[in-house]
Amino acid sequence: MPDFRIFCPMYGRLTNSITDNLTFLIETSMRRIALFIIILLLTVNLFPSVKASPEPDSFSVIQLSDTQYLSESSAYENLTGWIADHSAAYNLRMVIHTGDIVDTYNSVIQWEHASQAMMILQENNIPYCWCAGNHDSKGSYQEGAYVPLDNYTWLGSSYDAFNISVLSNKAYWVSSCNNGKSTAATFTFKAYHFLVISIEYLANETAIQWMKNLIESHSSDNIIVSTHSYLDTFGNTTGGWGTDGSRQDNTIWGSAGGVWETSLRNILMSYPSVFMILCGHMQADVDQNVNGKEEIMFGDNVNSVRIYTFNMTSKTVNSATYRLGLLVSEFSFPVKLSSFSNTAFQNIYLTLIAMAITVPIVAVIILMKKNLGTYSRKRILGS
Repeated sequence: MPDFRIFCPMYGRLTNSITDNLTFLIETSMRRIALFIIILLLTVNLFPSVKASPEPDSFSVIQLSDTQYLSESSAYENLTGWIADHSAAYNLRMVIHTGDIVDTYNSVIQWEHASQAMMILQENNIPYCWCAGNHDSKGSYQEGAYVPLDNYTWLGSSYDAFNISVLSNKAYWVSSCNNGKSTAATFTFKAYHFLVISIEYLANETAIQWMKNLIESHSSDNIIVSTHSYLDTFGNTTGGWGTDGSRQDNTIWGSAGGVWETSLRNILMSYPSVFMILCGHMQADVDQNVNGKEEIMFGDNVNSVRIYTFNMTSKTVNSATYRLGLLVSEFSFPVKLSSFSNTAFQNIYLTLIAMAITVPIVAVIILMKKNLGTYSRKRILGS
């Protein structure tokens, strides 16, 4: 009579017990699953340690502004040369120019000096972005205020340092608007992503919408917005020198009544990801926090650089202004920054664990069905 018993390696003998064989298959498979998970978790945990050396826990961003008088000579190059020489010491990630790059918008010699100076940054692989100020493009007096006649009338894009066709090939470059009068760039420090949007003086609706689109498409980034005219000497968005009644609402120092500046503030206040707003233009220093956003005017800017050093341990920013290498002013403020990696890496980690458990179990079930079907039909002895 045919013998339908099957050989069970677990017991080293023939058995007709499906339970014995099922137990053997499960125990063997579970050992493999456990080994697979251990190897996987060890591999994942080792990834963060693959670094040549740990990064410092701080980095810097430098602001330049109102360099128009430096553009009249090669003195401009001394400023950017100093930045290049000290970029490593400050762990520099970005240079932001908040406008008035030159004094006269159509001066070839001034643009040549400005381009040569900013090319020092480019040649030293230092990321930078800029916005056009009121001196950088053709404009006119209209209704008592200076407004651009043509949002495309500027010569900057004709020079290497401000040529958006060249800069668009840089890894840090995001985009530009109005022929390079408004620009955007990005940088990363460890788990923190930053976006810098530099928007031109009295930007038109095209540039404003461009800025909005960038903010909304990078909502998980920490965003710095810079422009030329934004605050007055009292920290208000009046478009003039201040609330003392002098030089406001009727001169070239901003939009009439500060309408444009106030509108920009209202827009930026509606975006939680914007944490810092920088400007220049006026001859005064202002630092204030408005609805959780740090608003800063760099007014003491003649032949100067302002260095914002981000301490990621204390979550504070120290601002130091240097003129000719000498410290002339300093202040600090706290910041709240979002990190994408903690949540992202945790999700990846959990997904890998789930896959490590689920995939082998599904494979075991399929294998068991196949093997049990084979065993039930196989005749070990006889026929």
